[in-house]
Amino acid sequence: MRPIRAHLIGRCLRLLDTAPTFMLEKGGDSSIAYEKFLSDLDELLNLCQEYKLAVSSLKISQFREVVVQSEILVTNPQFERKTWQRLLNMLRQIPGVVEDELSLRHVYVLDDTDVPLFESPYPFGEDVTNAFPSTAFDIEEAGKCLSLRRSTACVFHLTRVLQAGLYALAVDVGVAPSNRNWEQVIADVESAIRSQKAMGPGPNAPAPDKQAWKAIVEFNAEAAMQFTHIKDAFRNQAIHRTGLIYTEEKARSIFDASRAFMAHLATKLREPSP
Repeated sequence: MRPIRAHLIGRCLRLLDTAPTFMLEKGGDSSIAYEKFLSDLDELLNLCQEYKLAVSSLKISQFREVVVQSEILVTNPQFERKTWQRLLNMLRQIPGVVEDELSLRHVYVLDDTDVPLFESPYPFGEDVTNAFPSTAFDIEEAGKCLSLRRSTACVFHLTRVLQAGLYALAVDVGVAPSNRNWEQVIADVESAIRSQKAMGPGPNAPAPDKQAWKAIVEFNAEAAMQFTHIKDAFRNQAIHRTGLIYTEEKARSIFDASRAFMAHLATKLREPSP
């Protein structure tokens, strides 16, 4: 799948309408116009080749070859009428052939608001991808799926992204995830956080250390609570409930919430090295 730059094809086809004028002119700035015409012709040829329009590419290549061989503007003032008629006939065929081949292609248009989701390699921001490198593929695919209205697939990718965040939190509090289910991992994380609270920062810890410890414990506790909400709200259903379909509105809501939550986690957590 590739982006279709339809406006460029249209522009190049319109420029071909000026070709007869270039072919008839002699002297002055005609050589400049001629080179510009060849440049536009090459651009159209490259676009047709890029979009696999084989017949159009062949027609344009043949036309260009005859143009160059005839040396229309610079060295051939005695331009033969037969050659002129041949070129004109070849030129008139090109737009129709391009149009016919394009009619065999299926083009899907993205809304302007969806283009960044489809094209961006960092739909959650670079900070999230840097903090959780293993999520890069699923974040990008979630954005593409959402932009293409594949809402349920988007949510599935998001559950994998969020799992990386959960596992990073688990490792940070001393729990080994070991690919266990979310409920078990979250329960162990909460247990570790309770132990962390019970131990405290130490009776002799200076005030700044106590404040830092409190901030870390609160961050971890809030994150664990959020993962519980995610598990109950959609994660378990998305993974285990057969036939469940997410609407575009729901998927977009989950996408936005996941992006904000992962960005929050990225301020404190880092994915452990494999």
